[in-house]
Amino acid sequence: MKIFLLHRIHSDIRSSCSILASTSALLFFIFHSPAAIFPDNPETKLPAHSTAKNAVPYKKIGVPVLSYHSVYSDKTAEKLEDPFVIGKTAFKAQIEFLKKNKYKSISLQEFYDFLNGKKYFYPPFKPILITFDDGWKNFYTNAYPVLNQNHYAAVLFIYPSATGYSEFLNWKELQKIKRSGHEIEGHGFSHEFLHNMSKEEQLGEFKNIQNSIRTKLKHDVKWIAYPYGVFNHHSQEALVKSGYLGAFTVFSGENLPGQNLFSINRYLVIRKDSMQDFEKKLSIRSLLIEDLNPAQGSVLKKSDTITVKLKGTYLKNQLNVFIGGKFINRNKKVKFTYSEKTGQIKINIPYRNKSEFIVVNITAFQKGIEKEISLLYLSEVSK
Repeated sequence: MKIFLLHRIHSDIRSSCSILASTSALLFFIFHSPAAIFPDNPETKLPAHSTAKNAVPYKKIGVPVLSYHSVYSDKTAEKLEDPFVIGKTAFKAQIEFLKKNKYKSISLQEFYDFLNGKKYFYPPFKPILITFDDGWKNFYTNAYPVLNQNHYAAVLFIYPSATGYSEFLNWKELQKIKRSGHEIEGHGFSHEFLHNMSKEEQLGEFKNIQNSIRTKLKHDVKWIAYPYGVFNHHSQEALVKSGYLGAFTVFSGENLPGQNLFSINRYLVIRKDSMQDFEKKLSIRSLLIEDLNPAQGSVLKKSDTITVKLKGTYLKNQLNVFIGGKFINRNKKVKFTYSEKTGQIKINIPYRNKSEFIVVNITAFQKGIEKEISLLYLSEVSK
């Protein structure tokens, strides 16, 4: 019952926090081998990545990160109502699409070096980071063999308090997964919401993750995926103080050098995604900003205004602004003012009666390219 409720809570929260139906940000309330060598030889490492000589590196296109949760048998997936449960056939087709289109998985260290301008990727190399949240046991039975057969590595974000329960991976399985070249990081210790925690409470949460995984898997945790994708203005400070290098959200867009490492974008892969939807998600680019006031994670009061300065030149008719969040109408389009001269958008946030979370999604469509950015805020809740 506990596991069913967790699935149900995830489903309700994520569904209610959608902003755009297909490619917009969603908020939670929420390797080429001819043989499958990894299941038979878990000690075999994934091959090191190489780059072509005398090639020009990618400069404008960043690294996409995929976010998965559960991969079940097709029959079981159809029975479950959770939109973040996908069938094994669909997952296999997505991985085969990546392989056919020459995407190669990279490590967190390579990702970190790229974001800090210390590493470049060269054609035909297409970097991608594949992540799984929660640590469900179905990763081991359904996703793990597919990834290994196709030479793709994944990053698992787990919460130690659930490890070993019937529906979750146990430490022995996690050790085997780690030995075969996949990475394991944190997703909160107890998967509690961070937005209700003080800085001291978050420090305790982050340290507990590190202590548990260091004890069981013998490595230091440096990365986290925010539980439900939610954080507050204390989160980054607490993570930095705890020795983390970065944090992952559930907002769409690729990742580029120089961006905030504690607001890393991920494309959320959901059950209803067709292959066209999956391909389209990988094509969404990040809308870059130069300035933002107030900062993400801030508490918005009634009738507050958010000011965003875009990087680049756009016409107002190329832009749209949406808001989403719990108890806010899905795909709600809001009015905004925009100065084509300064690149500044001003958004008046409508009155929220109950919502704890506000996600502001700004999209741009220019020269056939779709771009977007999502911003997370908290709200004063009427009792």
